[in-house]
Amino acid sequence: MEKIQTFSESGEPMTLEERGVVHSKGLWHQSAQVYLFNEHGDLLIQQRSDQKDLYAGLWDDSVGEHIRPRESFRDGALRGLYEELQVEGIDIHEFGETDRSDFSYGELTDREFKQAFLNSISLLFTVSAVSLTQHAIANDIIKSSLYPLIA
Repeated sequence: MEKIQTFSESGEPMTLEERGVVHSKGLWHQSAQVYLFNEHGDLLIQQRSDQKDLYAGLWDDSVGEHIRPRESFRDGALRGLYEELQVEGIDIHEFGETDRSDFSYGELTDREFKQAFLNSISLLFTVSAVSLTQHAIANDIIKSSLYPLIA
């Protein structure tokens, strides 16, 4: 079971808790979000699985990742890129300051200290949505393909 470092409201490290406990009790924790853009400047997003406990079936960041104990935001974001999309060896750029998010969804509360990262993938790799989906299914990954968000 995944253990997540919890924090006080002021950001001081507290205890390690299981993911389900963190969300059911509304404990503060850390996450990284990666926003990838294609060669046209479109933000690439993922649709969450209907099986997720939070935000099931909704559209989401290119990559979102809980930060592991003693892991930096950057390392967590890079790990998420690899785990969710099999992308590695790219440079991501920190975007803005670490932000606080406090949001309730049904009976669960998601309280996070969040850090965003950006990158363009236009020349970094080419992969079809089909191969991403097949990779996600084969590796039992909850999130799957990237889709452009076109305004």
